[in-house]
Amino acid sequence: MRRESIEVAQWLYYLVGLEEKPVELPRKHARAVRALWRKLESCINDPILPPIAGPGGELGFQMAWNYDEFYLDIDVSEEGEFEWFFLDRKTGKYKGSDDNRLTDPPNDLIRLLAEHCSDE
Repeated sequence: MRRESIEVAQWLYYLVGLEEKPVELPRKHARAVRALWRKLESCINDPILPPIAGPGGELGFQMAWNYDEFYLDIDVSEEGEFEWFFLDRKTGKYKGSDDNRLTDPPNDLIRLLAEHCSDE
């Protein structure tokens, strides 16, 4: 089994645990995080590599991918809304939701996840 596959399995176990044992987050918030993750996964053919994640960020739960070439951050609210930000460290260019809360992943976010954060 590839290391990435083990990490993906551990991440999914963590998501389930958030909902079953609401110590870190209220159950409603954990369900919102898990629902967004399922939406993101359904848009991408390959598994998404696990983020650095946990309670925090502006909306209460943060998922981040922090690599030399880029930084991607998704903050999820208890209501299931989210904000996102991407920085290309090579070019200095960035994209994101500009503090607008979204409920469905935009094409830009899906493309960036598939390009930079999937288990190819």
